[in-house]
Amino acid sequence: KLNPYIEVEFNGHRCESPPARDTHTLMFDECFRLPVVMPVMADSVTIRVWDKKKFQRPSVIVCGRLSFSRLRMHALQPKWFNFYGFSSKEVNDIHALTSQGEAAEENVYKGRLLISARVNKIPKGQAVSSKAAMIKGQVAEEPPASSLTFVLDVIEISGCPGMEVYAEMSIGTKSKTSKPVQRIDYDEKPDFTTPGRFKYTHGEGTVSPLAVVMPTDPSNQLDILISIYSKTKQVGGTHERVGFARLKAAHIPEWRGEPATPYWVSCSPMAHLPSSIE
Repeated sequence: KLNPYIEVEFNGHRCESPPARDTHTLMFDECFRLPVVMPVMADSVTIRVWDKKKFQRPSVIVCGRLSFSRLRMHALQPKWFNFYGFSSKEVNDIHALTSQGEAAEENVYKGRLLISARVNKIPKGQAVSSKAAMIKGQVAEEPPASSLTFVLDVIEISGCPGMEVYAEMSIGTKSKTSKPVQRIDYDEKPDFTTPGRFKYTHGEGTVSPLAVVMPTDPSNQLDILISIYSKTKQVGGTHERVGFARLKAAHIPEWRGEPATPYWVSCSPMAHLPSSIE
């Protein structure tokens, strides 16, 4: 568990909330108030979620930005911001990965924030506070949501290495996996480090339904993360994630009880591994 707290920074002013203890969920009704005197050149309002460690420096969990100029024109109604990153178990040095020049697509859910924001003009003659402060937040409703059930039928996995693979569907912190399936295209001296084919039969690739509460607005929705795990060694080997795909929930067709046409989902290779997916 974490000791999370939130920090908001803009135009040289910084304000942070008290840290919570041993939790993955932080709920509060606080409002961060930062003074601004126009004109101002800065535009990025930075929001960071930190983990306050006991004997180490705090570490950033997620970081996001809002545009001050946009907030001046239109207030931001309560909205979910979903964050994705990389797993420290898979990538030891994230900075080395992100400094290679090419932007690697995030492949791990890191949490979400429900926030609103606005710019209030101070009436003429009223004194402007020169310090950032936390005040009690206004009452606001969450974005509308509905209960959905996602079903995944895996028919074939192709183009990835291994002697045995399985698929995982995850939405936020929830996940379901298929059964492992053996490779079908190898000879007496197989090379399991090369791409191969893995085919399910008789419905063995059906993943248990995954029920979630999803916001109705697509811009608030979590992504559907499909991951492929592969095992290349016959003895003593473990499954390792070799590929993934992030799908938009709004693009998943609604099942109405009729037979659906299967379609291929292209997976990207893991950025920290050699590109072995075709």
